[in-house]
Amino acid sequence: MQSTAMRCFRGEFSSKTEAINALGLRVIIDDDTWYDYIRIVTKFVAEIGYKGLVVLMDEAVNLYQIPTTVTREKNYNRLLGIFDDTMQCKAENLGFVLGGTTKF
Repeated sequence: MQSTAMRCFRGEFSSKTEAINALGLRVIIDDDTWYDYIRIVTKFVAEIGYKGLVVLMDEAVNLYQIPTTVTREKNYNRLLGIFDDTMQCKAENLGFVLGGTTKF
């Protein structure tokens, strides 16, 4: 059960049917919802007594290398949304560290 739950947190279920059969879940973590789940986990971490959660994102230069303009812009906009949330105190107890080259 624990390894199946970790598969869910890593976003390894390819369909809702697979998640329902494995854990009884009705939703899966995907490209559109991963940030929402990070924020939920952050609230949990703060509730159990920690100061917060830091998410390390390395190799951000790979965003620069995405060949499809629409996909690249969508990813940059997601990062902008994360930056805005942290600057406007909407993401309490959550910090992000991005690593990339000068091209990024």
